[in-house]
Amino acid sequence: MLSVFYAIIPDGKIEKTGNILRDEEICSALNEKVKRQKFFAWKLLQKGLNKLGFNPLDIEFFKSGNGKWTSNKVNFSISHSEKAVVVAISDLPVGVDVEKQKNVPETLALKILTNDELKEFNLLNCEEKSDYLIKKWTEKESIFKSLDEKVCKHKLLCAKDNAVTSKIFEIDNQTYFLSVCHHPDFTPEFFFIENFN
Repeated sequence: MLSVFYAIIPDGKIEKTGNILRDEEICSALNEKVKRQKFFAWKLLQKGLNKLGFNPLDIEFFKSGNGKWTSNKVNFSISHSEKAVVVAISDLPVGVDVEKQKNVPETLALKILTNDELKEFNLLNCEEKSDYLIKKWTEKESIFKSLDEKVCKHKLLCAKDNAVTSKIFEIDNQTYFLSVCHHPDFTPEFFFIENFN
């Protein structure tokens, strides 16, 4: 099983999630925007679990030693960017990352790309370079999240060495890049969730 749910953050108010640790994390967020992203990412996780036949109340959620959210019954990964929230749920380790399309400085290439990726990057025209970097960033972040390691070494991570599926989607007239790192025997199913009710 590998399901990826994505949604736009609605205008609804922030409430308690039912998980004390997650509520503390949301409350300690630096600003209202991040609080909303964290809250609705968790709401999307609960919605996705329900759609897959799980009762979130029967699942124990906790953080690993490296700070990754996990559970006693299912593997999952959550991400958010601007107005988008994404959740990947799987039987096996999984990582997901989403980023809004934006202009990224070319200097990021030297910090995150492998030598082969840097060669590809240098062949692109200026308009393509920013999107390439965002896609590679989400791929590498999804790999990192699937590994549950303490520090992300972007230059050592490559989608070609892992099972990574990427998707581009639009929400609220904005383009987002989504990547999910998963077990090679699984093909992700993507579901857009229109409301959180």
